[in-house]
Amino acid sequence: METLRFLMVTTHYPPDAIGGDAIFVKYLSEELTRRGHEVHVFCNPSVHRILRGRTATVERHQEEGRPTIHRFSNTVVPFQLMTAYSLGASKGPRKRLAEIEKEVRPDVVHWHNAKGFFGAPVESKNATMLYTAHDYFSVCPRSNLMRPDFSFCSQPRLCQVCLLRWKRPPMLWRIGDKRVIRIPQKFKILSPSEYMARRLEQDGIQPFKILRNFVPDPGKQASAKEPTAVTYVGILERHKGLGTLVDAFAKSSKNHDFELFIIGEGRLKETLRQKVEHLGLSKRISVTGFLSSSELTSVLTRSSALILPSEWPENSPLVALEALALGIPIIGSRIGGIPEILGKESGSTTFEAGNIVELSQKISDCWTERKGQSEARRMTRRHYETHFSPDIHVSDYLAVIGA
Repeated sequence: METLRFLMVTTHYPPDAIGGDAIFVKYLSEELTRRGHEVHVFCNPSVHRILRGRTATVERHQEEGRPTIHRFSNTVVPFQLMTAYSLGASKGPRKRLAEIEKEVRPDVVHWHNAKGFFGAPVESKNATMLYTAHDYFSVCPRSNLMRPDFSFCSQPRLCQVCLLRWKRPPMLWRIGDKRVIRIPQKFKILSPSEYMARRLEQDGIQPFKILRNFVPDPGKQASAKEPTAVTYVGILERHKGLGTLVDAFAKSSKNHDFELFIIGEGRLKETLRQKVEHLGLSKRISVTGFLSSSELTSVLTRSSALILPSEWPENSPLVALEALALGIPIIGSRIGGIPEILGKESGSTTFEAGNIVELSQKISDCWTERKGQSEARRMTRRHYETHFSPDIHVSDYLAVIGA
């Protein structure tokens, strides 16, 4: 197998990140490295650390058998962040990117989410260029097409006014007909879902291929014993449908003995805890905050289902793939890319987004059918192996670049 040199460009990269896009870059970089390729990652921990009120460091981290991480920073981080955000100016990062390219001579330069670091993606001369649409940033300055009233924006207009209403500075480089980022023609644009591909096409961006995300094989599966819980994992924000989830669980609670674990952080954390207390369900619903990887796996493996109650169009949430890899069926809302992930043969089911009655019934059904959970989990695991395993993704990924 020919050894290729890859350069990943991303604002965030673990540990300086919490979003699924950054975690996916890590998964892809480590998988390519494991297969013998040379992988470099150019990231900017300054953005994450400025937002978190910490001091950023400059370092190049290289460890045998791991991707080489090039972390960018400078002495005027807040100014650089603001100029990249508002003006699309990124002189320092562009200069450093050119230096890394000269040093590494990559065969492939793959752009991921680079907001706050760069403006639009920058074309390289002697490499295959890729761009993955992890979110809606190429067509929406807010990245999520969400209005201040938390409704979904299907026909974007007055985007700068929307930013101001969100109490964000305007993106002057995206005023008017420049709202849609003009990705250079040389780039092959990858979409993790058919839904995202259709949304990009609506604004004149033509994806090259739908390339679904993957997660590493955890090497273990959920227990075949009767499960005792259902679980939500993600940020605790209004658009994630958590109010619907709690109301549906309360409505169905007399029909089952499940516990509900709500795992994550966000602005709704205390509100949810107060609501649970008000409903008298504090012994059955736990709002835990984030858990360690081992603690999360422990909760998931004794869950009958992962519930994805989103009320805005998700692209390709990694938590869904991680549940499938563990053999845990999903109860997901019929919106965005979620139905695509679940398919028809994964042992999972869907409900109308925001429909308390239908979700309540799905939870009750899950309890009734829990004694047949073993077969459902086998179906779920096969669905992961067929569609979302590292082997499937990397094979398709290398085909995109002609390797």
